[in-house]
Amino acid sequence: MLPTAHIALSYLISQIPTLFGKRLSWREVFFIIFCGVLPDFDLIYIYLFKAQIYHHLLPTHTPAFAVGVVLGFYVLFRMGRVNRGNKGDWRNSGNTRTLIALGLVAILGHLVLDDTYYWLYLLGITESGKKEIFWLYPFSKAYNLALATYTPFRDPPLVFLAKYVEHPIFIIENALVLFASIVFLKNEISKRSKN
Repeated sequence: MLPTAHIALSYLISQIPTLFGKRLSWREVFFIIFCGVLPDFDLIYIYLFKAQIYHHLLPTHTPAFAVGVVLGFYVLFRMGRVNRGNKGDWRNSGNTRTLIALGLVAILGHLVLDDTYYWLYLLGITESGKKEIFWLYPFSKAYNLALATYTPFRDPPLVFLAKYVEHPIFIIENALVLFASIVFLKNEISKRSKN
């Protein structure tokens, strides 16, 4: 999936509290979106060090990473090192557990989106697909096999784009972005009508 889908899904996840009458601040929404794109920060490592590995095979694309990251954020929030500017710190806001839970859901949502190619293949919707996310890492034997067999090389950008727009994932991703855009616009109109 492209970053647009990860951002869109993370934004939608950040809107879950509105279903219960609670609006998150823009910083809280940004935190959840940040969590949703965090696994792809491994691309910085790949480009800086010219690493020859397919980035979905790095530990950043595992549930173990997701749990580790949110536990780290939880500790930071509880210690009061991450604050909400002039609104007090997060540990006193009552939102810490909500934000941590939504951050975890956003990271796991990222992994689900990245594995959608494979699931479409398993369902017979596409003709090819390979396992993208190793949900039982580091205990998965399939992970070690993938390290040995997956190629880190991808098609040139124009070839990738031509294949991508023909793939069902293109429709899924654009539908997700469209839905998130509608929710965002609806929220903005609602906010402005109240002012």
